Amino acid sequence: METRPILITDHAGTVVKEVWDGKNKRYGYPFANAGIELSYGAGKALRAFQDSGLLIVVAASHSGVARDYYTEEQMHQHHAELNQILENEFGVHVMALGLCPHLPDAGCECRKPGIGMPIQIQQQLREKEIEIDLARSIGVGDKIEDCQMARNFEIRTTILIEGGQWTRNRLPKDSPETVIVGSLIEGAYWFRTGKTCLDLV
Repeated sequence: METRPILITDHAGTVVKEVWDGKNKRYGYPFANAGIELSYGAGKALRAFQDSGLLIVVAASHSGVARDYYTEEQMHQHHAELNQILENEFGVHVMALGLCPHLPDAGCECRKPGIGMPIQIQQQLREKEIEIDLARSIGVGDKIEDCQMARNFEIRTTILIEGGQWTRNRLPKDSPETVIVGSLIEGAYWFRTGKTCLDLV
């Protein structure tokens, strides 16, 4: 069985922009019928991580299914379309997908920061004869819970896409391996150079 590092990335707010849901009057539920708009530089960033030897996998929370905002079929359609865009436009291959369609208070094991979604991803990769190299893997997302999920799965290096001072203040004090950046593309730049944009000013 081959051993490979992964980039386990969040979905909404990291790879794709969170969209305005006019029907339900809120942000945060991108799904098939709303179309797909990638976050700034996301496609190129994922390609840079991939070219550096990491397998791209996605961990996506979809409580909109449990809230009846959209269906499981629409959720799967959305990810199929997203994978096609990443493949056709950037040459990025999404190797596995973890999904949580439950409400935050449902008590499920797959809600971040639980490790249910990484376990789903691990099982999918093992079906492809791939074992995860946790020591060289990276977790990335725009919420503290994304980083905590990766750390709970024993992925020590995480990238937090900052959402303002509120996000920074919630970062645990014992997180020296968490790098704070402004976007996924800056995270890829840090991975390749060891520097963030703040190091350039």
